[in-house]
Amino acid sequence: SRGGRKIHALADRYNPDERPYRAEAVFDRMINYEGKLIAEDGMYTLLMLKVMDTFAQCHVPDGGKRAERLLQRMKEFSNRNNRTFVVDDNIVRHLMAAWGHSSHPQAAPRVEQYLAALEKRATQPTIKCYEIALHAWTRSQLV
Repeated sequence: SRGGRKIHALADRYNPDERPYRAEAVFDRMINYEGKLIAEDGMYTLLMLKVMDTFAQCHVPDGGKRAERLLQRMKEFSNRNNRTFVVDDNIVRHLMAAWGHSSHPQAAPRVEQYLAALEKRATQPTIKCYEIALHAWTRSQLV
């Protein structure tokens, strides 16, 4: 899709400090576009996850908060356009990664909250979820 190519192109063209914010801006333009976009419901989710990946890969200081706001905008977009949207385990893992790679003081506790939520679901968390939580605590400034 054009949106996906733009998001990937941004990841290669700009320095790590700018990439996540530019990718987020392209995503916002896409979901706020007034014209008719033809896409399956899952495509919007996939593109949102790509932006969340950029937050994690670039270690955005407030990446977790930005990922949560992105998720909220995605929910609003879905409601406005009568689209199906479910916060599944994959989305939760991406939120965990965005928080876990951020330098926010509450990153580690927030990752652990998401991990606990996954442990209560019918599907079990993957080993990657525990790795993200451990990584968040090793980077944490909390004692």
